Amino acid sequence: MTVLCFDTQQGLYQFQTTDLNTTLHSHPATEVIVAKSGSFDVICPDGHYSDVKFALIGANVVHAVVSKTANLTITMCEHRDVAIRRLAKLEGLTSDGISISTDPLQSEVLHQKILRCLNTLAPALAYDNRVRDSIRWIELHRGHHGKTLAQLASLTHLSQSRLSHLFKFHVGISFKKYLVWSRLKNCMSLHVRQPALLMDASFASGFYDQAHFTRAFKKMLGVPPTKAYSSRSVQVPNKLPPYL
Repeated sequence: MTVLCFDTQQGLYQFQTTDLNTTLHSHPATEVIVAKSGSFDVICPDGHYSDVKFALIGANVVHAVVSKTANLTITMCEHRDVAIRRLAKLEGLTSDGISISTDPLQSEVLHQKILRCLNTLAPALAYDNRVRDSIRWIELHRGHHGKTLAQLASLTHLSQSRLSHLFKFHVGISFKKYLVWSRLKNCMSLHVRQPALLMDASFASGFYDQAHFTRAFKKMLGVPPTKAYSSRSVQVPNKLPPYL
């Protein structure tokens, strides 16, 4: 796997791989997958799409991706799900859940339009200001769930229950699960950008032990961390681009 972009500030991540075989999983990022050659399968609890060239998978949608021969570019973006779904609808795709195309030409056109959209669209524009401020705070302070929620409730002048409800309404997952996602991103960023061992990076990001980290990683990304980010498989350009 080659890491092309890993920008936690903008919530933009891009990878290339020729071998992807995940179990069912979900994460709070919208995912765009395009096959530059070959094809892939997308599996969800109520369907199986074969010979796919392009897939747009909404945030928090349970899915699996299987491919052993395709040259895939995977783009993940946070807090832009509504805007990306709207663009998909304008292009004639379904706007909910999983949208696919089996046409190579249409796939490339869709991919380029989405990348242009991501280059100009700031994250979390549709969110309540208090949720947006909470997300920014979480990215800077990765603490314990109870303490973090209490601090943010005080900062936003909301009760903990009201903030939790508002957060889940906009982001689509619970406050606690988002903290786990944030720790995963920080761990991967440390591992990719700095000469940090994967387990050292996971401890520095707030995971208690290897089992805790591995469970969280596989639940949200569908593969064990050693498969996705082993030193033998990950290639990183000399300088990661800050944006797509």
